[in-house]
Amino acid sequence: FIPDMPFSFAIFNPNKAQDIIKDHQSIKHWYIGGHSLGGAAAAMFAEKNQSKLDGLFFLASYPASDDLKQSSLKILSISGEKDGLATQEKIKKSKANLPSQTVFHEIKGGNHAQFGMYGKQKGDQPADIPALSQQNDLIQTMLDWMNRSKKLP
Repeated sequence: FIPDMPFSFAIFNPNKAQDIIKDHQSIKHWYIGGHSLGGAAAAMFAEKNQSKLDGLFFLASYPASDDLKQSSLKILSISGEKDGLATQEKIKKSKANLPSQTVFHEIKGGNHAQFGMYGKQKGDQPADIPALSQQNDLIQTMLDWMNRSKKLP
């Protein structure tokens, strides 16, 4: 599900997932995440609703607090090497706020805007790879992570 958000910013309604989960009770396994501020909003929801989730993913994003540090939640962080906003330095710093089992993946040549396919963004660096290459890497990494997480305790 990709819900509509106020002003297209998930941070303004981080509990939107609650309604989606409630309205689709036949679904038994839930992963939540988002790009940029959407990832921060997903982390806010996950912090308070860990028992409802199988995993949390960040796309060029990271949590705003260390409330997930002791979590047993499966977590994936995908970043872009050329990201000028969620820089590699910021992603590395975020490791201190995440549990040790967090999986980190860097897309070589990827940037911030190509996660959302919305064109150039102020402060971002040009990507060294085509947008579809970045999207394919992102999709494959997420699928591999979800398939591995099903097999883990």
